[in-house]
Amino acid sequence: MKLRAQILILVLGGFIVYGNALFNGFVFDDDLIVNNPLFASGGVVEFFSGGLFYQGDIETGRGNIYRPLTLSLFKLVYAIFGEAPRIFHLLSISLHILTTLAVFFLFRKFFPPFLAFLLALVFLVHPTNSEVVAYISPLSDVLFVFFGVLAILVATRSFTPGVSSVASRYTPGVFLGGLLLLSLLSKETGVLFCFLVAAFYFLFKLKDRGLLMAPMLAFVLYLALRIFAAGIDAFGRGVTPIALASPVERIISMPKIIFYYLGVFAAPFNLAGGQHWVVKSLNFSDFYLPLSLVFLFFVIVLALFVAQKRKDRQLSRVSAFFLLWFLVGFALHLQIIPLEYTVAQRWFYAIKIGLIGFLGTIVWAFAEHGFLKRFGNVLIVGFCLIFLVLSFLTFFRNAEFVDNLTLASSDLVGNPDSFELELIYGTEQLKLKNYQEAKVHLGRSVDLNAYH
Repeated sequence: MKLRAQILILVLGGFIVYGNALFNGFVFDDDLIVNNPLFASGGVVEFFSGGLFYQGDIETGRGNIYRPLTLSLFKLVYAIFGEAPRIFHLLSISLHILTTLAVFFLFRKFFPPFLAFLLALVFLVHPTNSEVVAYISPLSDVLFVFFGVLAILVATRSFTPGVSSVASRYTPGVFLGGLLLLSLLSKETGVLFCFLVAAFYFLFKLKDRGLLMAPMLAFVLYLALRIFAAGIDAFGRGVTPIALASPVERIISMPKIIFYYLGVFAAPFNLAGGQHWVVKSLNFSDFYLPLSLVFLFFVIVLALFVAQKRKDRQLSRVSAFFLLWFLVGFALHLQIIPLEYTVAQRWFYAIKIGLIGFLGTIVWAFAEHGFLKRFGNVLIVGFCLIFLVLSFLTFFRNAEFVDNLTLASSDLVGNPDSFELELIYGTEQLKLKNYQEAKVHLGRSVDLNAYH
């Protein structure tokens, strides 16, 4: 299959699978963005001196999250089209497709073209993407990954045959640092790509020191803007259950957190947002079982990696790179620093690329030993079935983001103990003047978390 055909399939496939999200309205915390008074007045420069989410401070419009590039993009769309949900959703879908194309070209640097195409398809249509694409607020997750993957692509020029010495010498210094800074200004988790660029330098034993200097300079400049220009300290403190949990509770929650992400990747059924649970005791279902399964998973991963390293050192470096991507991405969301949610599918957006890339190295290792020649047709049919199932699951998940009432009622089925979902559902019932039902759900929200 030619490159143009693969690109066309990725683009058309993206719009087909996510096209129904164009009919969604504003849900969850989208209002914190579209109601920001800086959209009606003020310039882009002001976004670099304050936080992302407007939280009622009319005089400053400031919030506590520093993502000025994301806010600037929202401001641009709002200035041209006004409060138009369909345009915002079109932006999210388009950026996700562009990110998928960037991931596709990155995979082509390490894998055969057809395998890279199949891996990019999995990333494109995975149902966990709906939380990122089907509603507006998590656009920062797409944006920081887009710029971060582009930065990795620029870094790969340092070992790509045919690139001139001048390009190899100056391209990382000019573009790499800029892309990493854009990733950080989209979302603070862009620090992941600063680490990955530096890891890339050491893993592939490159000589271009720009791969080390660019991440450091980008990160220092980001911190300077965040702390001195915006006056936002390094870490905030929330009032959600995981933010109020003790360090011990956060530690014993880690196995279940990892197991959650692995579970939604392998079996993305009954997805639900508003995940605010905390493991408070060492019981079988919440601690020992997830710990055992996670331990088994990493034993298998380690065994596969060691086997690769013995047989193919170059492939093992690729495997190590994507494995680091996966592990460091996980580490940033393990509640070492308390976050707003315990887990969130939007946070898996970047982590997923590392996991898919690592699985790609496993598939390629089997291919080199003739496994695909014997079972190639069966595997292609199996992949097509998986692709169709994932696409349908994503399509139907998108539709649940049409409005707050639909989303909350659907997600409460899979996550009945979420104070946030109860709050949203109760609020929507209040708007419908179903006062008795609203009282029940709002009361339950307070019982689950009285601090919010």
